[in-house]
Amino acid sequence: SEVIRELKLRQCYAKVLSTHDMPTLREELKHEMRKEIAYSPTRQGLTAGIVQHLSGPQFEEERYADTDVPLLLSVVNERHPASIRQRALLKEAARNMLRAIRVVTVDGMQYPEVSRDFGVMRFPTLIWIQARTGEELVRRVGPASIRYIREQTIALVRPKELADPDARALAVSEKVLALEPESRWTKSRGNIMRERQDKFIPWHSTRALRNSLRGGTGKR
Repeated sequence: SEVIRELKLRQCYAKVLSTHDMPTLREELKHEMRKEIAYSPTRQGLTAGIVQHLSGPQFEEERYADTDVPLLLSVVNERHPASIRQRALLKEAARNMLRAIRVVTVDGMQYPEVSRDFGVMRFPTLIWIQARTGEELVRRVGPASIRYIREQTIALVRPKELADPDARALAVSEKVLALEPESRWTKSRGNIMRERQDKFIPWHSTRALRNSLRGGTGKR
């Protein structure tokens, strides 16, 4: 039904599986919608765990919205290959972070005023923004992995906001995260994520990396 579909969209899988009568499910959906108003009171369709595409004026309203939830802005060029690749990564990261942060994307070419306000010179650029004040906290220029986006968000928001007991998808993501290689990012001053140089050597070419693994010089 439409109620179940809306609950699944909001990742309320536990409630759908444990509740079998429709009146209770409707009440659960109303409860989720009330939480969405606190999450984003602008009524521009922002849903926890979903990336929302906004225009320049819509973003300006969302930037200064009366909410405690910080904002993650992805400034992209919809026709640029790097922005296209970033789209799927940002979508998955948003699904994992749920109500910890609002995630929006704006086409910087279509709405150049947004690029100009933040001094964006390259696409994609991720910008973490303080709630209410609209002040920039930190940015990432160029594509970013799901893990980087998540770790940078954890560094900036309270960890308990990521611990929704009803978020089965989040629990799964933690298990997947545990199987990933050690993170190449670490926190530095100001909670800014920096790439680790002690364990991850910045190889300048694929050949250099391959030769180092073989222990040779690459000469035949």
